[in-house]
Amino acid sequence: MERDLTTTTIPTAPTDRELSHPATTSLSVKLGDTALQGSVLVLIQFDVCEEIRLDDLRKIFGARTADASFKHQAPGYVRFQRPPVVEAIEPLTLESGERLEGQIKYYDYGVLSVVFELPFSGDWDTLVRLSSRWVWETDFENLALQIVKTKLERAMPALVKPYTDEWLH
Repeated sequence: MERDLTTTTIPTAPTDRELSHPATTSLSVKLGDTALQGSVLVLIQFDVCEEIRLDDLRKIFGARTADASFKHQAPGYVRFQRPPVVEAIEPLTLESGERLEGQIKYYDYGVLSVVFELPFSGDWDTLVRLSSRWVWETDFENLALQIVKTKLERAMPALVKPYTDEWLH
């Protein structure tokens, strides 16, 4: 797919030469031919209680503690005060045949995050179609809720003041 991209440049201190040339240029970019590789992530969070006792949770699940990870080296002071507990979830296969990997992160302030990951390789148009289909046709919130309900049954001893019993019904 060929698209025209127009950019406007505003010089900070124009010279006579710059004033005599138009500041708008036109570039032709072929976006459809661009090969992309990576993962599409879906993040869903649940606020479930006042606090999660992470040490108790590690004992219950035998799960690992997450370290802060960044693409580039971060200063030593950038870290979790109390790192979340991370638990991998069983891979899911959607009706479309796509296979999702996932994990749950339990934070001490009473929040769970469920992350679904789908490896992707293709062009921009394929990525746009995939993300559009996922937004409108896949009910990730219900998938995550089913997983969270089963995990919370086991995690209940580590939860301080759960907000509702509805999680288990």
